[in-house]
Amino acid sequence: MARPLVTIAIPTYNRSGGYLREALASALAQRYEPLEIVVVDNASTDATGAYVASVADERVRYVRNATNLGVVGNFNACLEHARGAYFLLLHDDDHIDADFVECCVSAIERDARDEPPGVVRTGTRVIDANGDVQSERINAARIGTVADLAFSWFDSKTSLYFCSTLYHTQSLRDAGGFTSRRDLYIDVAAVLRIAAVRHVLDVPDVKASFRRHGGNNGNAQTIEAWCDDSHFLLELMCDLSPERAEELLAKGRMYFSSNNYSRVARLDSFLNRLKSYWVVYRSFGFRASPLRFVAYRNYLRLKHTLRASTS
Repeated sequence: MARPLVTIAIPTYNRSGGYLREALASALAQRYEPLEIVVVDNASTDATGAYVASVADERVRYVRNATNLGVVGNFNACLEHARGAYFLLLHDDDHIDADFVECCVSAIERDARDEPPGVVRTGTRVIDANGDVQSERINAARIGTVADLAFSWFDSKTSLYFCSTLYHTQSLRDAGGFTSRRDLYIDVAAVLRIAAVRHVLDVPDVKASFRRHGGNNGNAQTIEAWCDDSHFLLELMCDLSPERAEELLAKGRMYFSSNNYSRVARLDSFLNRLKSYWVVYRSFGFRASPLRFVAYRNYLRLKHTLRASTS
């Protein structure tokens, strides 16, 4: 049987001299065919078009938006331009291992079910601005239902990132593409909607790299938006798994409290952090104290320092 065409779409804006080159290189290095790579330029003002034109590879297609569609608008434009049966949205600062697509498609080919999976997911590593690995997590999800996926995420058994998620293209389109109330958890919302109607395949191995870099210039309003989208995601989980709604709410509120406290900790000023800790604490019904989060964070830092000093 012919193997399916896979689309790797790279949304980009003004990164022709930076990370875009690494992201595109990782797509070009894939040991799988047939493959198309679509670079969707969100009306860049730099030399993105010239750079992509200089890449002599027939698998690469360049699309330039007439106007800037915004981040999420460009993500959905990537989906619109995809021709493949399967679709990967690769941020222009992330990258994938050379066998990422091969591993995902091989998992599909081994799958005994007649209907193709809606999503294939791998493990993920987190890298810094220089590409140094900060952490990595295999994909040990307990997948059977939407609730199983949610609890696997809450329990740190799996990570949910764009770069480690291969979507069945039509399933993603049927699910409405990338959207959430505040357009922040768009990837997770898409996976949940698809998982409610199609099965999910899991590849345990770490095959993709999410890059965390740059200063955090957020504020209490930014954190409020993340909290609001966290509540949206919890509502979606409960709507899709009503029989486990109480359990999802109980565990989810604690998870999202901690998750948003972690965002607060990366803010760039003490006053910003102080206001934002209160925003999170209030948003989740005063269930999880930021004092406990800060104390535990400091404990982990001290433990790491002592371990490093004795090694």
